[in-house]
Amino acid sequence: MRHCQRRFQQRRCRGTAVRAGAAGPSPSLSPGPGPSSAPTGPPGRRGLLRAAGALPAAGGALLLRALARPAPAGALGFEKKLKKRRVRPEDYVRSAPFEFRGVSYDGLQYYDLEDGGGRPVQPKDRVTLHYESKLGPVVVVSTRQARLLGGNRTISEPAELTYGYVPPELLKAPKRQTASGIGTTIQFDANTGDLYVTKVTRDTPAARAGLKVNDTILSIDGLPADTLTTAQVAKLLPGDPGTEVTIEYRPEGGQEVQALTLTREEYSVPVKQATVDPERTGGLFAGADGPKPPLALYLPEAMAGMRVGGKRQIVVTPELGYGEEGYNEIPPGKNFLLEIELLDIKRA
Repeated sequence: MRHCQRRFQQRRCRGTAVRAGAAGPSPSLSPGPGPSSAPTGPPGRRGLLRAAGALPAAGGALLLRALARPAPAGALGFEKKLKKRRVRPEDYVRSAPFEFRGVSYDGLQYYDLEDGGGRPVQPKDRVTLHYESKLGPVVVVSTRQARLLGGNRTISEPAELTYGYVPPELLKAPKRQTASGIGTTIQFDANTGDLYVTKVTRDTPAARAGLKVNDTILSIDGLPADTLTTAQVAKLLPGDPGTEVTIEYRPEGGQEVQALTLTREEYSVPVKQATVDPERTGGLFAGADGPKPPLALYLPEAMAGMRVGGKRQIVVTPELGYGEEGYNEIPPGKNFLLEIELLDIKRA
């Protein structure tokens, strides 16, 4: 009888302990002290899984779900490319050969950054697009740059053109005229009064000597620049072929004064042509004060095979870009990148 009472009391105590454990706080996952304890630090995944099995049903399920979640992008061992891969020269492909202004070209070098979807653009389609002319990291021309309107409003104007149509004005090679001098244009800054180089023509004495845009002219033939007028400057630089002119200047960003003695020679320059009226010709339209597009944008090869949402990068040579004069930060004779994003296609 006493033996039965003793066994009953032991079972009752064990049952109370189990019920108390279920109602109390969850057991700790960290190992207790003692000679068999694991080294201090966060438990491994296997240890957590073993601990989850020792937990009550609800707590173990929560821990297992947490362990099953994928690691976040910033977790150790997780690698994700956040930057667009730089296009290598060998990645470019070449379009079909074409002829422009009587000159044969073996195609445009291009790389499709994104393919887009839907049917490809067809001749006579009206397309809406964004484009950017880039020199290295510098965006020189862009339709994405907002234009200021009245009431402090801004608008970004995509360009529109008829695919496959090149305005007749652009099909003609620019007319040229002959000049004699050193091949540079300089003018006074209205604010500072300093005399700056504003243009250097390719393959002229000034270009070969290393004179660059934004260099400061200090004197011409010994006459200090601050004593000269605009009319005097216009007479000092031109001259008969074979005659010399001496210029003292300071390179942009430098302090050292340098001197050049240049021999004048004849050279040819393109005659400035009238601006193409896009609405009249059916060519490009980007607003009255929109950015200046490069010639390559009009070529059918520039967008051949593109679809809505597609993005393409094109290597543009000077002859198919902004000509011998360059444009803004794009100097004469320099290749640059043209990026096109095709926004919409309207069937002809």
